[in-house]
Amino acid sequence: MLPTTLKIRYDGKKIKIKSEKDPNIVSEFREEVMLDSVKKLKRLLIEVYLDNPLNYKTYIESLFRDMIANINADSGITDLYILLEPEGVATNFFMNLGARKATIAMRPIINVFQSIATIINNVEKEVRVNGGLAIKTNSNDALKLFANNIRDMKISKNMLELYFDEIGVNIIRDILDIYDQLVSLRLLSRGNRVIINVHQGPLEMIDVRGLTNINHESLIKFLRELRALKIKSCSLYIETNEYLESLNDLIVNLLRKINSPSCLDIVVIQEDDYIDLKLMHESGIFRITLNRNFLDDVISQLEALTKIIDMSLNNKIFIDISMREKNVKYRILPEEKERETTITDWIKEVESAIMEILNVRGMN
Repeated sequence: MLPTTLKIRYDGKKIKIKSEKDPNIVSEFREEVMLDSVKKLKRLLIEVYLDNPLNYKTYIESLFRDMIANINADSGITDLYILLEPEGVATNFFMNLGARKATIAMRPIINVFQSIATIINNVEKEVRVNGGLAIKTNSNDALKLFANNIRDMKISKNMLELYFDEIGVNIIRDILDIYDQLVSLRLLSRGNRVIINVHQGPLEMIDVRGLTNINHESLIKFLRELRALKIKSCSLYIETNEYLESLNDLIVNLLRKINSPSCLDIVVIQEDDYIDLKLMHESGIFRITLNRNFLDDVISQLEALTKIIDMSLNNKIFIDISMREKNVKYRILPEEKERETTITDWIKEVESAIMEILNVRGMN
């Protein structure tokens, strides 16, 4: 751990400034100016890990004047712990808001102090009492926009983590309107691939990456449709080279039609031109790997496809289908077949093979 170069402490009565690296710089900081800003608090500790704290004197003074002084007494925050960190930390800004204590770690690139105070003042106490709310970002613009919109956001009392950037912050409010029991929400633009990770149930979590490549209106529509089907989908993980709206439509339509006795775990991964779709629950697994060019063909046979998925998932039958080129390869339990056929014909063949298994089991 890096050594501190400056510590500023308030104990409810007076300010104490200490520097083990260079005691001579202490006199450069005016305690009386700081004292006027901290009187609403009971305790304050600022630890500076920057090489030369004197170079950040104006920054630290602004921190007191524009942020600390603007934290309202009715916010409930009485203890404030701030770390000023150098380059190389994971995020430019991290804040954990508890019932009475706020912990902030940030780099000097973050300077929207009034926005930070606004966030502290407007996160409701019932959100902060269940382990605290962690807010992470790398952007001043994201913090400023989040602060401007926070009064209109319905942050779940279960929320433990909000992680966003200047792109992701634009859709936080829309998602919070849909998911009212979220524990974690991560919305980030970085990444060469599109990732949509949704967990529904008692602990709701959403993690979206590659937002610069995603149509935001389409994403919100997709999440709203998923939320309406929450009893059918426990978890969903999509990782693709690009945002595929037709793939989202396929997932939603399958979930609407599947007659599953319990919730499903769904994994969709695209590698090059191939899409691997897997539906799983305790009673069975259905997997299909197809060339992206065949996606519309699969959608056109949705009714028939749903029937064999139901037969698989509800009867503890494992089905693995591959449609990489014109040949269709499928495996049902130990049996494996491959030949050139149409999607309509292979669905009939798979259904017939499942019926044979059920007849042997005496279930039909």
